[in-house]
Amino acid sequence: MLGRCLVDIGLELVARLGWATAASLSCLHDVFILVARHGQSEESAVLACDILRWAGRPVARLRLLLGLALAFLELQEAMVRAPGLLGEKSWVFLRAIVARERRALEECARQLRGTDCAQYGQLVRGYRLGGGPLRCVGDKRVREAVKDDLRMLG
Repeated sequence: MLGRCLVDIGLELVARLGWATAASLSCLHDVFILVARHGQSEESAVLACDILRWAGRPVARLRLLLGLALAFLELQEAMVRAPGLLGEKSWVFLRAIVARERRALEECARQLRGTDCAQYGQLVRGYRLGGGPLRCVGDKRVREAVKDDLRMLG
């Protein structure tokens, strides 16, 4: 149910933007083509492909994927703040997801920071990787929260 609802939010978003209809997007490749036509940078396209590859080994790449998820929270929060971008039901659903993800991901980051510097470094690396393509959206709360750690790790 959760995945289907997130997909529905994405389909609603592209329909509201007038980019496509749900019927014209049958697979992830169609989505990649769509966003490339609407200004996706090459850096973002490469990152999307890398994330799909890394997600194929979630246990081995867990900390990196957690860091990426932290970076993507900024995009999700920007979507929640944008008036009229989503319908009421989708907006409420996405707002709840973002709040729950923020609490969980920040707790993961705190626990890793306090127990395993190497694993926390992988989380920070994932955050850096995800933050580059997203610099133009969202607020700076997450970046500010790990700014000192980014300097220390390098």
